[in-house]
Order: sequence, then structure tokens, then C-alpha cells
Amino acid sequence: MYEAKVLADSICNGHRLTTMQLTHPRIIHSEFMTHGMFARNASSSRAIPFKKMVQRVIDDPYIPRTFGVNQKGMQAFTYLEGAAYREAKEIWLEARNYSVNCAKVLADPDVLNIHKQIVNRLLEPWMWITVCVTGDAGAWSNYFALRCHADAAEAIADQAYMAQLAYFKSIPKDLEIGEWHLPYLSVDDYIDSPSNDRNSLWVIRKEVSIGRCARTSYLTQEGKRDPQEDVKLFERLKSSVPMHASPFEHVCEAMGDDIRYAKYIGWRSYRHTLPNEYVTDFKPNHPELV
Repeated sequence: MYEAKVLADSICNGHRLTTMQLTHPRIIHSEFMTHGMFARNASSSRAIPFKKMVQRVIDDPYIPRTFGVNQKGMQAFTYLEGAAYREAKEIWLEARNYSVNCAKVLADPDVLNIHKQIVNRLLEPWMWITVCVTGDAGAWSNYFALRCHADAAEAIADQAYMAQLAYFKSIPKDLEIGEWHLPYLSVDDYIDSPSNDRNSLWVIRKEVSIGRCARTSYLTQEGKRDPQEDVKLFERLKSSVPMHASPFEHVCEAMGDDIRYAKYIGWRSYRHTLPNEYVTDFKPNHPELV
């Protein structure tokens, strides 16, 4: 189902930075991805076990709120009602059932034993996707202007209106220059540090926050969290070659100025403090080029 939850909301010298956890239908995620000034990490069809994914589309499938009647243009202006709507919904779910059955055959270890990165794709029209998304005030303003609009597709507008409400009801926390925006981490979270040194504690808290942002891919945010496991995930991502750096964009330092640091004004992401976070020296590896 749809969700819009503020994870961290910070402001420094008038510059606001907000991270939200959003859930919307998988079929409109490509439209969401066109908003390039956001940092994003999303639940992955390749990462979530097949049985778990099947159960989700059985228990909570995405079903269009309306079924528009076909006409010219990108959107409908008349919609099915009553028995016609119920018939369309029934057919939509019949298609889900057929796709689930096909996927089960492909995934069956005694038949073809196909990996989840393939068979989960058959379930995507009925799937929800959860996204950890961070943007400054300009990025959120542009998103709401485009998607909280009569011309927006219903499936993304429903999420955007929910996100708008959460955003404007949220009160950002004042941070000082040099303090950090830390999603999935509250002041009440106890994070152990090798020492009582304040700088050491900040380092650990940043690593835990980055690990939790990365876990959006696996949808393991709920329930008991283990800071040590979050730090291990952070270290795996940081040491990978090439670096898997996108989760590092959500954790940001308050700079207190009017400079744009990549995607954000007045905020510098942890990613952009790291060497080799961006590959600029790729060597061609296509068989015809080697």
C-alpha cells in the first residue's frame, strides 16, 4: 500500500534537506526516476526472495484505483463504474494469478529453477516498491508541482499527495554547521562507539545510517536493527570495486552556505567526501573492443 514517512528532516541556515520513505506501485517507478535531483535507493526485484515476493502480490497487490476508458492522449477522463469496474478489477487479478503460476513453474527447483532476478519480474505489475529518497527544498518543490497535478498519472499522484502532506506537516530539525543529516537514526538510538570520543561516535552513526539506507533494497528496515550489521554493510559497500555509492548520498553534512554540492544546496553528501566514488577511467571490456 502507499506510504510516505519522513525519516529525517534537517535545516541549516535556511537550507532544508528531507529524507522520506515512499511506497508506490512498481509500474510507475520509471516516472519517479525521472526526478534526477533526488538521491534514491529502492527495494529490488533482484534482491527479495521469490516466495516472499509472491506472498506480497497475493496479500497486497497493486490494483488501479480507477480504470479509465480508452481515448486519445495520455490520460483518460471517463472511468468505469459499478459492474464494469468490478469486472475490470477481476480480470486484473486473473492476470496476476496467471503470472504468479507461470513464475512458480519457472522458479520450481524440480522444473527449471530460474533465479529470482528473472521470475520476480513477472510479478511487477502488481508489486509495490519502497524508496528511500532524499532531496533539498527545491527538489521536493519541483516534484510536488509536477506530480500533485491533474495531468499526473493517478498511480504516482496518489503517492505524491501523501508525500506532500507528510513534508509540509514535518518540522525540520535545526542543525549547526558540521552536523549531519542521518536517516533511519534518531537521537534515541543507542549506538555503541569504541570510545567516548564525540567524533568517533559521529563516525559510527554515519556508517549505521548509510547501512540502513542501503537496506531499502532488501526491505529489512522493520523490526530489530543491529548497528554492527549496518556498519558491516557500510564497509562492504565502501570497499567494493567499483564502489556502490548511492546509499552514501542520503547522509549529509550541513555546510551552512549557498553552494550547490552535487544535488543539494548547502549540504554535502558523505559520498562526495570519498575518493573513487565515481568511475571516470573505465576501460572497455566488450569482447569486440578488448
